[in-house]
Amino acid sequence: MKVDPSSYFSMPLIMGPIRDGTQLKVNYPQVEALVFQYLTDPEALAELLPDCYHPTHEPLVSVIFSENNGLDFMAGGGYRLATV
Repeated sequence: MKVDPSSYFSMPLIMGPIRDGTQLKVNYPQVEALVFQYLTDPEALAELLPDCYHPTHEPLVSVIFSENNGLDFMAGGGYRLATV
């Protein structure tokens, strides 16, 4: 995935970049998250990263699972998100 550094992206990423560059104001009243981290091989990690990113001297991977509910911009609905 190529990331355009001149664009502003909000989460979830599938919403795409915000065209006029202004930040959305949203309320996340109900969020549950599970987060864990581990060290990995820097060469293996480099193959998975977008072109604009490079592993650091300590290649720490974060994995996050979250459930987001009660969102006003989704008429009170929500979504689940898995992030690596």
